[in-house]
Amino acid sequence: MAIAANVSCHQEGDPVAVGILIFFLVLGGGIGLFTLKVRRDMRREDEEWARKQRELEARAKAIEEEARELEADDLRGRMLEVQSLMLPAWFDTFDNGLRDVANRIKARPDDLDLFVEGITVYHLVIEGVLATTGQRMILKYTEDHGLYPGFQKGFSLVEQDEHRHIAFGVRFLRDAIADDPRRGDTVQRTVAELVPKAAHVFCPPYADDPREFVSYGYHSSHIYGYAYRKLKRRMKVLGLEAPPPEELMPGPIASPEEARAAGMPV
Repeated sequence: MAIAANVSCHQEGDPVAVGILIFFLVLGGGIGLFTLKVRRDMRREDEEWARKQRELEARAKAIEEEARELEADDLRGRMLEVQSLMLPAWFDTFDNGLRDVANRIKARPDDLDLFVEGITVYHLVIEGVLATTGQRMILKYTEDHGLYPGFQKGFSLVEQDEHRHIAFGVRFLRDAIADDPRRGDTVQRTVAELVPKAAHVFCPPYADDPREFVSYGYHSSHIYGYAYRKLKRRMKVLGLEAPPPEELMPGPIASPEEARAAGMPV
């Protein structure tokens, strides 16, 4: 309406209207040219960005493929190197224990009694005896010496998560035994057979005698005592008696009072 009025005034020779009309025409043309330039520049930027993105993706893909090839060879080498340092207890626990029962479960997936044995091996022995004890001792060492606060925080979360895994296993075993008390015999047999072998994992390579050594500055009796008490408590939840410590641990265990006096976890 305003432009129409300006055109009408222009036709009548109003100089002000003519000036306004010229202003709007110039402004409109300038905006149009500016818009075209912006669009052209944006198109060029988009094309340049897309080109760089394609180059980066191609470079990342090449690096990833190269790293994967190197990593595969390097990982095999590292695994073989670590394997050469492993003591027989590791093979007894993880190969002859865990892998063996896992393969038998794969062959007989519907055998619930066999699954009870597998849960005992993994959750009650490997996690409940070995993992939690090792985690607690490593964390205590870093705490006592003021080392690696970031690691302490992260590994503490791992320790918390481990307890949830074990709680699942204990609950499963408790329910399975409630359904058929004979499964308690499977748990006790598995513990009696595997724990004496698995507990040697605690013994460092430099130790002359698994009955007595010091690891991370802690005496073996405290390590064995902590591991045994954890197992005994969980078996009690299952309504089962744990074998005596001299049948399961390679060496003597410290009493709870001795552990507390030494500032060790109980």
